[in-house]
Amino acid sequence: LDAVLAEVQNQLFVVGADLASPNDSPYIPRVSAAMTAFLEAQIDAMETELAPLQQFILPGGTIVAAYLHLARTICRRAERVVVSLAAEEAINPELLPYLNRLSDFLFVAARIANARAGVDDVPWRKP
Repeated sequence: LDAVLAEVQNQLFVVGADLASPNDSPYIPRVSAAMTAFLEAQIDAMETELAPLQQFILPGGTIVAAYLHLARTICRRAERVVVSLAAEEAINPELLPYLNRLSDFLFVAARIANARAGVDDVPWRKP
């Protein structure tokens, strides 16, 4: 998980550069479909270690999982901001799919962190 998270951190620099620079700048790295495919491949690989979810789970468990869940919520917030930005100006069309898959990746990574530590996900109890 550490190596994959390090790669995602590098990809986040590309996201920041892409958002901060005009689309016509040839020297700026851009978010690509390959980056989104990388996340999807990681999600698929991690899900092979997990039982399918039958209900919602609460964020938490190990400290690593808790931070990954926190990162997921921040990513969702960033995705909403980028949706608003896209309504105002042209952005790289690969940004939104990437951010969407990133939040899914972070969710599955949190579950993996718990599973590998032997900690069960805590199911949400419907009131």
